[in-house]
Amino acid sequence: ERERRQRRTFVHHRRRQEDDREGPKKEGQGRSRREGGHRVEEGGEMMDEVASAAAMRALWGGLVVVSPPPKKEDPKTTTPLYLGSTYLYEAEAFVVRATESEVVLTATIFHPHGGGQPCDFGTIATTSGVFVVSDVRRVDAVVVHSGLWQGASAASGARASMRVDAKRRDSCARLHSAGHAIDAAMDRAGCELVPAKGYHFPDGGAYVEYDGRVEDTASLVASLNDHLAHIIREDTPVLTTTDVVGLRVVTIAGKSCPCGGTHVESTKQLLAVTVTKAKHKAKRLRISYSVGGS
Repeated sequence: ERERRQRRTFVHHRRRQEDDREGPKKEGQGRSRREGGHRVEEGGEMMDEVASAAAMRALWGGLVVVSPPPKKEDPKTTTPLYLGSTYLYEAEAFVVRATESEVVLTATIFHPHGGGQPCDFGTIATTSGVFVVSDVRRVDAVVVHSGLWQGASAASGARASMRVDAKRRDSCARLHSAGHAIDAAMDRAGCELVPAKGYHFPDGGAYVEYDGRVEDTASLVASLNDHLAHIIREDTPVLTTTDVVGLRVVTIAGKSCPCGGTHVESTKQLLAVTVTKAKHKAKRLRISYSVGGS
């Protein structure tokens, strides 16, 4: 029965990744999509490309450099270097196109908004100026960085040095991984509700939701916190693989699901995860949580 439920859940995962690829939702809209086992609000389609050694064609000054595109040709994909390593805070690529408010590169370490996770912030520096990145979105397979230039915009083919805000990246990765760890803790607590929605933002309101209800939410909160403490102490590696149909699959504490977000490398790096509340919302159970430690 459990294997049947797991297969059904993976079918949900597959469908959840095929939701909208529209722009950001307007305030008040109930737009959402599914990814990583949960329906997630706002954001484009999940990256199904995994940064590979072949795509990272050369190393220059210790930073990844991706060969520039042919002149006058706009590539249809941006190599997602952020999928290769959460802790790749600096790298180099080449400018595909740049305007006063947008930059597209051959590759990027900036995680785009989506998948229940906010985008990275940081800078893109060229010889002509520095572009301060305040938003990142995926449009089809191209990652678009939005922000403002300090100095002149860059020409196509210019070498660009990227740097993400490491503190924000680490915070988002821990929050996202913590949401997956709660999935594993739910299994260990004997609660087999189907994951439905996730919000892994560093604004104090992180939560995951599950289809269904439980009788005793207080006991569930206590049980989840016990299991989460064990999961962190176990210090198990976070595994990232690609399944037979090309989906990127993240496994945390034995719980696997398709996901395009950034994650910690082991459960010990979560430091501390606390379920703060469990409440029912319509036909769903919402688990609110926080991450702590230093």
